[in-house]
Amino acid sequence: MSPNHTEAPSFEIVILSLDLAENCIGNLACYSAGWKVENSQRQLINNNDFWKRANGNFLDMATIEWCKLFLDKNKNKSDFAECNWKNIFKNHDEWRSDLLTNMSISLGDFEKAGKSILDYRNKYLAHRERSSKDLFYPRTDFMLQSTLHLHKMLQTCCEVTIHSGQITIEKHYDYWLNEARNEILRSVIGK
Repeated sequence: MSPNHTEAPSFEIVILSLDLAENCIGNLACYSAGWKVENSQRQLINNNDFWKRANGNFLDMATIEWCKLFLDKNKNKSDFAECNWKNIFKNHDEWRSDLLTNMSISLGDFEKAGKSILDYRNKYLAHRERSSKDLFYPRTDFMLQSTLHLHKMLQTCCEVTIHSGQITIEKHYDYWLNEARNEILRSVIGK
């Protein structure tokens, strides 16, 4: 048990949080797999409508899962949602400090990036406000780094394994990156 805990979270909540983290990481991998860099510019590997939609949906699902883990509150907005890290790691200041150190980021920068992810979810995914045309896409590197850290901490404190059977969460990411990239490349070759 990590010193971040005053009491053990329920096993069910830890498993649900691990599952959300793995889904977020897998979706980020699939999203990243759809891109290539050509002439110093990022572009989709397969630019037909289906693959554009699939790529966007991977980002959208990763965003939703990330918000559940890091920002969401419960229905009456009085406390954090059950899978939010604050319901698992009771020493919030210590855990947040460890996260920020691991990410080499300030609290202000973390909050700014988190707000942009929340704005994307709230104004584009959930409600599609007119102002959403000015939104920037979430920083996937930020989402990935924070979720990888959360997943490792959940595994460490609660001594559970990765659902996909991969040895590490990084290998889980690599697995989905390669799976998605191979499917996308097959779709291009098959044209």
